[in-house]
Amino acid sequence: MLNLVYDVEKLTHVLKNFSLLTRASICILDVSFNTIACYSGKISYCNNLRNSNENLNKLCSVPNSTAIKTCCQTKSSVTYTCHAGIVETITPLFYNDILIGYIIFGGLKDTEQTYTNPKIIENVCQKYNLDYDKFKILFDNLPSFSSEQLEAYIEILNLSTSYIIEKQLLKPNETVLSAKIMSYIKSNINSNLNLKTLCDTFYISPKTLYSVVKKATGMTVNNYINSIRIENAQNMLIITNKPISEVAISVGFYDYNYFIKVFKKQTGGITPLQYRKKNTISN
Repeated sequence: MLNLVYDVEKLTHVLKNFSLLTRASICILDVSFNTIACYSGKISYCNNLRNSNENLNKLCSVPNSTAIKTCCQTKSSVTYTCHAGIVETITPLFYNDILIGYIIFGGLKDTEQTYTNPKIIENVCQKYNLDYDKFKILFDNLPSFSSEQLEAYIEILNLSTSYIIEKQLLKPNETVLSAKIMSYIKSNINSNLNLKTLCDTFYISPKTLYSVVKKATGMTVNNYINSIRIENAQNMLIITNKPISEVAISVGFYDYNYFIKVFKKQTGGITPLQYRKKNTISN
């Protein structure tokens, strides 16, 4: 998980203003769906569901997985029906191509019932042994909106997210991010590391990955990975009697010829065999 730097008071102020305009409940979550800031408003339906059952409370805390995937791919807001039958909209938060979290608002119903599904209320009440009449009344009293209003809400949300990023009210701690990437590479250096794995692990683009590694090491990502692998290979050549082909695989090189090429480049033209002989004699 990314280490984030943020101002809860100012973030909550932004969320409160959005909620006052839309009557929606709104939260900012990190990439692991932990709450950073939240303004719940007075959504009795949602609050009562959360308080009625621990499992429902957990469900309310995690957005729809399909919506998460779609909003990250499109880098735009996605609206869907939540597990309780009402409308939620999720928007990804990107900082210099780094996914740092999500803003999600809900607790509303749409007048056209494009997303709202009243039938779900009955199913939820039956499943969790809740008072249907009570929750049906709470549902009927939910604030409603038209499709045109929803578009306006999303536009206001997008302006709010731009403000949050521009004013750096929420941003990654780049020093910590850099350290975590370096640590991850070193811990997984013997595996088949690739750029996609690193980008997926840290929710960043290749451009950001290159920038972070270059700034921290002065090398490209591939060169940094290869430099650590060659250092590990040099140690193994000295302290073990493993065949050179096994050493190559042990440090993450699965192409023997490529291993020889990279090794010679990093050691000024010395082959692995020459390196072993030279250092064995010196010891």
